[in-house]
Amino acid sequence: MEKTIKAYTAGIVDGEGYVGITRSVQRAPYRTPRYMLKVQIGMTDKIVIDWLVEKFGFNLYIKRPDFKHRRRAVFTADLQSIKAESFLKLIKPWLICKKEQALLGIEFQRNCTLYAKKIGFRRRLNDVEVDKRHQYYLKIRDLNGRKKGVQNTFCSPHVKLGC
Repeated sequence: MEKTIKAYTAGIVDGEGYVGITRSVQRAPYRTPRYMLKVQIGMTDKIVIDWLVEKFGFNLYIKRPDFKHRRRAVFTADLQSIKAESFLKLIKPWLICKKEQALLGIEFQRNCTLYAKKIGFRRRLNDVEVDKRHQYYLKIRDLNGRKKGVQNTFCSPHVKLGC
């Protein structure tokens, strides 16, 4: 794949994307929360989203306009888990704003995969592993500025771009 395409895609992720770890609480019989690496890009222009779906295998979701809060449909492309990790590795050299989130996400997914290979996929996580994944979740949430009072300074105008 051309460097130009990877760099362009990294710019889309930096500007319109989200790199994070989602947490969902499982219902019985599962007792541990589920943590998952996610890369998501949302835009009102479907052309770019269709290109991402075709080029990188993103999943496509459409939020229809509700005319109360938004007048246009929002098209969302996302990748999860191992596919998200592979994608982040591909565009990592060109990321600026979301580079730290990408590095943390890649590390998180690598640890999840190693753990699953060790104990088997679809097995219950032990308490130590749940705590470890929760710490990743909290770190990336803080990087994304999701905690009250935390400002995301990684893309401020004062960041040196290294150009």
